[in-house]
Amino acid sequence: MPHSLKEQSLSDREIVLTPENASHIVDVLEVAQWAVVGWEPWLKLADGSHLHPVVGGDFVREEHEDWTAYVHRTAHLCRQAMKEEQERWDSENFPLKVSPDGRELTLYFCLTAIAES
Repeated sequence: MPHSLKEQSLSDREIVLTPENASHIVDVLEVAQWAVVGWEPWLKLADGSHLHPVVGGDFVREEHEDWTAYVHRTAHLCRQAMKEEQERWDSENFPLKVSPDGRELTLYFCLTAIAES
């Protein structure tokens, strides 16, 4: 992950970025031939802590799928999933947008990616 984006991640062990930066990193991962194997939204509270809603998904490699096809398919599916989740967020249909103390939350995406082994 580029150093500038790594500094913006909510985690030092995982890729957890704003929707715009997460979309950018999916492009970077795809070019580097890393497959996105999972994603989930994270919600950042005003104090810097975060929540993990029970939403997200995994992208499993299909039988006989070559690595390059898998990388491109998972990048596409991840972009689509993040777009749909962002639309839910923007349309006020997201299940939790305000913390228990009434402060607004910020949407982030956590991505899990692997290189070909």
